[in-house]
Amino acid sequence: MKKGLLSILAGALLVVGCQNYDDQFSALETQINALASTVAGLSQVQSDLSSLSGTVASLASTVNGLGDQIDTAVSDGLADIQADITAIETAVSDVASSEEVSSLSDAVSDAQDDLTDLLAASSVFTGDVIVNSANTLDAYLAMGAALNIVNGNVNITVSTAMDQTKVQTLVDNILTVVNDFTYTSAASSIAETTFNNLTGVQSLTITQGGGMRFPNLVSATKVRLNDDFESTVSVIHFGALTSVSSFQTDAVANTIQFTKATELHLTSLEYYPGGVLTLETDEGAAMPFALDDIDADGDTLTAGLTLTITGPASFSTSKIADGTFDFTDVKSINLTDYKGSVTIGGDVESLTSNSLVSLSVDALTKVETIDVTGVVDPDATAAADKLGPAISLSSLGDLETVKIAGIASSVTLSTNNNLTSATISADVSGVVQVDNNSDLTTLTVTGATASALDIDTNADLTAVTVDLTWGNSGTETTVDGDLDVTGNLSLESLTVSSDNLENLEVTGNTALTTLDFTGVTKIGATGTADVKIYNNDLIATKLTDKTDGTTDVADGKSGDLGSVTSTSGMSTLKTYLTAVAADADSAAAVYWDKVESFLDTEGATDTETTDVSYSSATAQDATTILLLSANTAAAATASTKMKRGFALAVCDGCSLDVYANGTRISVKDDGSVGSFTTDINPAITIAKLTGSAATTRATAAGVSVSATLTGRASAVIYFSSQQNSATDEASLAAATGPDTTTNIGSGTIISFTVGSLTVTTSTSSITSHAGDIQGLIKTAYEAITATREEVTLSETTDSAGNGVLQVTSRDIGSDGILNLAVTLDNSGIASTTTDGRGTLGVVVGATSLTTDNSTQGTVIVYTIENNAAGAILNKIGTVSSAAASASLALQGSSVLSTVFELTSTRAAVAGTATATADDAFVTESRADVTIGEDGAPAAASNAVSFSRVGWLG
Repeated sequence: MKKGLLSILAGALLVVGCQNYDDQFSALETQINALASTVAGLSQVQSDLSSLSGTVASLASTVNGLGDQIDTAVSDGLADIQADITAIETAVSDVASSEEVSSLSDAVSDAQDDLTDLLAASSVFTGDVIVNSANTLDAYLAMGAALNIVNGNVNITVSTAMDQTKVQTLVDNILTVVNDFTYTSAASSIAETTFNNLTGVQSLTITQGGGMRFPNLVSATKVRLNDDFESTVSVIHFGALTSVSSFQTDAVANTIQFTKATELHLTSLEYYPGGVLTLETDEGAAMPFALDDIDADGDTLTAGLTLTITGPASFSTSKIADGTFDFTDVKSINLTDYKGSVTIGGDVESLTSNSLVSLSVDALTKVETIDVTGVVDPDATAAADKLGPAISLSSLGDLETVKIAGIASSVTLSTNNNLTSATISADVSGVVQVDNNSDLTTLTVTGATASALDIDTNADLTAVTVDLTWGNSGTETTVDGDLDVTGNLSLESLTVSSDNLENLEVTGNTALTTLDFTGVTKIGATGTADVKIYNNDLIATKLTDKTDGTTDVADGKSGDLGSVTSTSGMSTLKTYLTAVAADADSAAAVYWDKVESFLDTEGATDTETTDVSYSSATAQDATTILLLSANTAAAATASTKMKRGFALAVCDGCSLDVYANGTRISVKDDGSVGSFTTDINPAITIAKLTGSAATTRATAAGVSVSATLTGRASAVIYFSSQQNSATDEASLAAATGPDTTTNIGSGTIISFTVGSLTVTTSTSSITSHAGDIQGLIKTAYEAITATREEVTLSETTDSAGNGVLQVTSRDIGSDGILNLAVTLDNSGIASTTTDGRGTLGVVVGATSLTTDNSTQGTVIVYTIENNAAGAILNKIGTVSSAAASASLALQGSSVLSTVFELTSTRAAVAGTATATADDAFVTESRADVTIGEDGAPAAASNAVSFSRVGWLG
């Protein structure tokens, strides 16, 4: 292993012969690249091997052309090289530790050292070649073939004083540069120098006009092309380049940008490190292209290639599988088996893709032809992303022809005023929309699927055939066809064979004279058909109203008999319209646009009415074929039960007597009827109010009773001055700044939540005082619309000096129970010793448990509900706010006289006092009080069912 690879090459560089060494050097390069692949995880080793491989390739080409000398030494040397490569490959395959990897790196380093020694001892030129004057030009020119291999750097600066013929001759002598090559032309007027003989360099920097031609350069690291004379550069030629680490134009990385170049050759370059490259030439340029989405080891890149290409006459690839393509001013684009995103803009005339997964079209694109086949993006994971691309082509003034096959999530062709032909055969999971394309004359949807098809306002479309299939297997949705054909002013004939039509609209096609719906027999699976056919040019020559049957003979009813004479093809809709009329949920408005003769033969004398024209989509006259509309009259409303509620303070030893509807429903402690004594424990009082004996008597009185400890709800929020106190329920605003302060930083966001409402505020300065936080919360909450404030707030401190925010519900009934929360957000606040991110201990409710983070009831809410609904049967009176009474007495229409009676103004049946976002009625107890109202029966039905579908024959 100590013997480096290139140390074996010494004899080959000093002695050469007539033998063709291309194959042997190619095998050498291949095996070095294979070695690089094996140690791909070691980036530096891989980089060194790649550079070494490029140098070997260049030297192979140079040595092969130098002349005839000794064959045997070269063959022996190559055999030794092969043995070394085999040994290194074996060692790499068995690497098991970093020490072994280090040894491998040392071996590569030794090889480079051997190369340096070899070149120094050989007949090659060692040192830098610097040409910056006529004298230095002549000096190096005199060296002739000695400069074939330069073991050093080459720096040539050409001025107008130099003989360009000599410059060209000098450059032709340089075949391989072991280090860097820099060529600078001082003026655009200086004739272009070509670099036809150069096969290998490390980095390359060139500045000149005319062109940059390196047709035989095989390898390089950094290639910098300076655009000082961009307007004169017509050719960029790297046709033989197979290895490069990066391109850049001036300081722009991963870019070759020469807007006047008519040729850009990257004919042999398959791998570009990083996979991101921008290429820009003059419009219509030639651009031979070989890039593939592979890495240095030949493995496919996960993310593919990111290419931005502007200018060439055409672009075609069948090797790149994935990535991001952005094309501008590329007249013809042909992508085969490419499954990445595509963006087109500028003067792109045609796009062809057999594997499209994503398409974006700039509004000003001059694209004329699009022929694409949609496929599933192999990178898609969500089901919605596996339905194919959304293809939207809108407002493209040059678009003439569109073909879409494969699959797509949706297709939109809209306002493309030169579009003449559209062929859609794709499996489309969503809508196919073809709207407002003024020159469209041919639309084909044979073989397609879609959930809906809209064909609207296409002025030149004269005939349409709809023979697609409704639905899409990828969506697993109900098959409901939806067809819209509206406002196509030149449309003369419409042929539809796509069955399962849920929604159908054919309106505003003023030249439409012929329909053919043969094969359309059923509505969609959902069964809520909506059909509109009117305002076209569908004419009935003659309608004959025959003698009706004996029952249901009114116009449009089942016994209304007649026949139709028409060449419009409306009769092909008979089976379908019969199915529509048979479904109770359907809506329809189907009309003749003109009836030339309506003959009534029912009377003693036939009567004829001529030239009856369509008037409206609600008319019931001679033009009506089918009119179905649902009942929109008011539905019945149910009566509501009167319920009254009372807030009873917890009392120890108070007397309570309850009457309802003249019946005493209160029960003594011994179970007999009478007043009972309340208890300091509210649960005991509740049990007495709702015990079995009391509820039995309440039922007998025609009422139901309930009691809960949910009235006059309130809570206390404590703000502790201790940071991260163990007694606190939460230490809000986690400390990511100094731990030595309890300060809340200026700009801290404070959120206060009551029920479903959250308000926010923020600190304007640093504070460690709980009162500051309380005040900010109170001010922010009270700033909202007053009727939305569900609680009242007051701030104080407790005996321990902690800040206290008293929260009291405004609704004294059950709806006063509300969740509470306080949060502090310090994200984005600077962490300094003076502006800390300290924490503030918080306890919501009476304890540090989170189970009481809400307002809690302090009085009993007692409700009495009339068992019979309606105002007429109400036996417990109405809501009162009269003076207090020592007892509860509900008798007939009388009211309970107590200041604790709960109230509500909401009348649900009448629809009054409905709460809105800004008017929550937070002081009313709507959970505990209901106003008894009488319901109303349903209004008379205004549904329409008029059918003369049977007349269609």
